[in-house]
Amino acid sequence: MIHYAPTHHVGHYTFPEGCTNALVFNCPNVTSVTLLEGCTNARVYDCLNVTSITFPAGYTRAWVFNCPRYKSLFDDPRGHQMVYVGGFYHAGCRRFTAAEAIAHWGADTYPDPERGKAYVAAITAHEAKLQTEATA
Repeated sequence: MIHYAPTHHVGHYTFPEGCTNALVFNCPNVTSVTLLEGCTNARVYDCLNVTSITFPAGYTRAWVFNCPRYKSLFDDPRGHQMVYVGGFYHAGCRRFTAAEAIAHWGADTYPDPERGKAYVAAITAHEAKLQTEATA
């Protein structure tokens, strides 16, 4: 079931149970979002005050776009914000494992090598952090 966050909502918003597709679009007063287990696809767009998004582990698509206060792993100049959810790196319509992401954005044929290097650097740093946490 598709569920939209109300555009007039203020503060934290938790999506209801049974929601499989969540959309938070142009909600200037939403500050944080929680998505429940069973919701596997979320898009958070143009939410200027969102600082926190809680994704359950089973996500297949986690799209965050143009949410300037949200701390992502990498903010693409085009507005896409890379997040790590359920063992995958999500950015725009892309969803990759670490190896797939590095192969994609690090390829010699990637159209913007500087942006590709920035993605690879963010992934490499995040993978190092995950490794450190796993051995601590």
